Amino acid sequence: MALDPDWFSISSQERFELLLLSEKQNGLISQSTFFNYRSDVKKLLFFARSCSPPPSFSLCQQQLLDQSHFTIATLNRWKSSWKKFSRFLSDEPSSSSFDNFLAELNSFTPLSGEYFDHLTSYHNYSSHTTFNYLYDLKQFFSFLSLSSSTEIPLLDSFWSSISKRLLMNYITFLSKRSNSDRTINRRISSLRNFFTFLLEIDLLSSVPSSSLKFRKSPKSLPQF
Repeated sequence: MALDPDWFSISSQERFELLLLSEKQNGLISQSTFFNYRSDVKKLLFFARSCSPPPSFSLCQQQLLDQSHFTIATLNRWKSSWKKFSRFLSDEPSSSSFDNFLAELNSFTPLSGEYFDHLTSYHNYSSHTTFNYLYDLKQFFSFLSLSSSTEIPLLDSFWSSISKRLLMNYITFLSKRSNSDRTINRRISSLRNFFTFLLEIDLLSSVPSSSLKFRKSPKSLPQF
């Protein structure tokens, strides 16, 4: 399958990083593999954008390899990373992980897709920030699904019924699962962002998560 002529675009890079983040979060790739894939593909894309006009995908790979003076092991790693990126661009099954993640979010509420567009198009957040917001939201949805009184999928009318008590119960739930203060603070920030979005599309008249207070992380003592 032929690749898009704009395979080197920023959009392609960010969508690929979203896929990698999703795979890392689901334990499909390790932290080091995630960084290798991202670094190797960024190197290829930077080289392509520095050329005028940018070469084809295969020619770009060959030119970069010809100009590099690294070990065979490093060059083979690059090839492996670029092959994964090529499969992603060709929309083969390996690119479906993030799509599955979004589909799971949509099973909780159809607002998920609109919120994703809001993060990427309106706010122009990076792929890393976008994924963190969506992942934190998925954790909140999973918490809601544990309650027998909460019907899934969540309807638009549900959001106005969210109480401070429910949110406090969620924070308690996170604490009991040994989440760090830093993680809990990020979850609170993600909730505030999502509820602000709901406010902007007139599904809320106020932001219920504004009453949640961030945890104070302990400061390390200076070493003498």
